[in-house]
Amino acid sequence: MASIGAVVAALKAAVEQLPFAALADALDLAQDAKVLIEQAAAGTGRDEFSQVLDSLDKVVEGITHLQGRLTAIQRTTTAAINRMEGHGDTRTVAPQPNQPGSGSAVAGPSGDELPVQVKRLLGVLPQRDERNQKTQGFWVDERGHERGPVTSGQDHLSTQATAELRRLGVAPPRGMLMTADHVEVKVAVQLRGLPDRAVMLVVNNEPCARGPFSCDRLLPRILRPGQTVTVYWPGGVKTYRGRAA
Repeated sequence: MASIGAVVAALKAAVEQLPFAALADALDLAQDAKVLIEQAAAGTGRDEFSQVLDSLDKVVEGITHLQGRLTAIQRTTTAAINRMEGHGDTRTVAPQPNQPGSGSAVAGPSGDELPVQVKRLLGVLPQRDERNQKTQGFWVDERGHERGPVTSGQDHLSTQATAELRRLGVAPPRGMLMTADHVEVKVAVQLRGLPDRAVMLVVNNEPCARGPFSCDRLLPRILRPGQTVTVYWPGGVKTYRGRAA
């Protein structure tokens, strides 16, 4: 029978080989194609464009579903690894620097599956509703230190985020970029300058997922290779993996 150490090593190797990067590239291509077709179809009223867009929607939906399944496998395997190593931290095992990736969604975990620190922070964040339109969050570094709160909207962090996105070539050179005001983007830009490889971000609203400048599209381009941000919100969790140089 294999030793516990050998089993743990094999499980970690399996987690690192999960094809997040290939799915992320496929999702990017499908979404880019959809944007181009939408631009070409604007005002034409031609049915064939609608049919192609419907097909691309199904492709995006299928890839997102597969990403969710992979993330569920990753979380379950990581929890098993942590139990075998003798501690209860269920944070994701960070991939190696040569394993870039992308955001991957999974259905919200039950309260029992959430890290204790995440459950506590979700409990103290204000509810986001019609009266409170601001997203607010705290992030937790690898040493367990909490930072924040970080609030959506324009401030010095959004200014810094806009400048960094332009430097990386993933934002228009002029005009305002609304996503730079988002908590997730602000934190990802901060993380670029830190040695941390895996952090948790707890927010009171689901990250935006649609459009070429959504959080789902931008965060993998902001984070450095090997860095991950696992975002928790009421009812959901999503892990973003960096691939920016």
